[in-house]
Amino acid sequence: MLDDVLMVLGKRETLEEEHFVDPNTEARMFYMPKGTIVELYNDTLHYAPIQITKKGYKVIVAVIHGTNAVLPSGVKSLNPRVVKRGKFQVVHLSRKDKIAQGYPVGLRGDVIKTTPLDQ
Repeated sequence: MLDDVLMVLGKRETLEEEHFVDPNTEARMFYMPKGTIVELYNDTLHYAPIQITKKGYKVIVAVIHGTNAVLPSGVKSLNPRVVKRGKFQVVHLSRKDKIAQGYPVGLRGDVIKTTPLDQ
């Protein structure tokens, strides 16, 4: 069974021009009812889905074959945001664990917080 979620979407162009994105002011939040199919283009920035109930969520994500695969041995991207094949990632300054793993900071502003609907 799949679940309803919230998605925060922004434009990659903002990150490229400003080097940071504040999802509170430079992105939009969308309610995605279960069963909704959405295509995100490669210039779309997105958070992981956000749960709207205390039980969490289940969603299906389909990506092009090879996406999220480990980069081949010896391959180093000139873009520090590239973390796997077809995937780049930035983190918020509060994610010390991810920063320690080498992920670059690219999110600014307050961390998005929601209250589950069934609370």
